Amino acid sequence: MSSVTGITINCNHERRNGGGIFRPVQIESHHPIYQQGVVAPISALVGLPLLVYRHKGGKGTDERDMALENEIAARLMTGRDGRIVSDFGEQPGSITIVRKDGKPLTRQAIETIWMFHDYFLEHFSEDKRDADRLLNRRDFNHFCEDYKEDRLLHGHASFARLELPL
Repeated sequence: MSSVTGITINCNHERRNGGGIFRPVQIESHHPIYQQGVVAPISALVGLPLLVYRHKGGKGTDERDMALENEIAARLMTGRDGRIVSDFGEQPGSITIVRKDGKPLTRQAIETIWMFHDYFLEHFSEDKRDADRLLNRRDFNHFCEDYKEDRLLHGHASFARLELPL
């Protein structure tokens, strides 16, 4: 594998400086994500393991500094118990994500995966057992189909290119 398309999810600081939320990046085979990356817990449970790499420079010195906050990173690093994996809950900074299977990751795909995590957490807050039953490939695929259809109905034409199943 020479390189694969991943996604960097920028922290608040990078977003304010014009970096946007999601930025496609080419990840070479020697990138530290392959040695230091952490598998996002829910992604593994639904059969689409994602490697998440936290950029150096995270963890601000001022607890009130919101520049390194990254709510999306925290959501993606939530486990089936509703808790965020350590080091990702407070000021995680920017992160980069690749699919462990080496397939390209698109903006639309990572948005869909993020929204699945939100969906899981909504159910988790109401009924933990019900939420736990969502953590399988079939229910994940069904959510992705529904989310794509909804985005297309709301005029987000870029979702027409989202290939399912992820």
